[in-house]
Amino acid sequence: MSSGANKIIGYFSYTKSGNVFCDGDSCIILNSKKLIRKLLQTKASIDLEQDLIKKTTFGEVIKGIKLGASYILDKDSYNIFHTIAKTNAMNDLISATKISSSISDIDAPFVRIQKISNV
Repeated sequence: MSSGANKIIGYFSYTKSGNVFCDGDSCIILNSKKLIRKLLQTKASIDLEQDLIKKTTFGEVIKGIKLGASYILDKDSYNIFHTIAKTNAMNDLISATKISSSISDIDAPFVRIQKISNV
């Protein structure tokens, strides 16, 4: 695995049954537990079971991307991710698109990352 594979880039939330909290088809990763908790509180449709929060590493996200997953990262998480990807010459393999925040009460720019389809 690449240099920086074990670097924590943020947190995500999932249920005890293993369902990951997503926005559409993208797993949401935020830089702090506090932001994840705030996100969970703002989403009225959240099942009360949705209370597990876990750190995630650069390596785990890269494995997901290679399997076709996409992620939405806040600015701080993306900056960590981007720095490691650039150090490992992976920027050409990953598509990053800035998106507007659809999350009320969290005023942060977001970036959607995924594998470039023809790679």
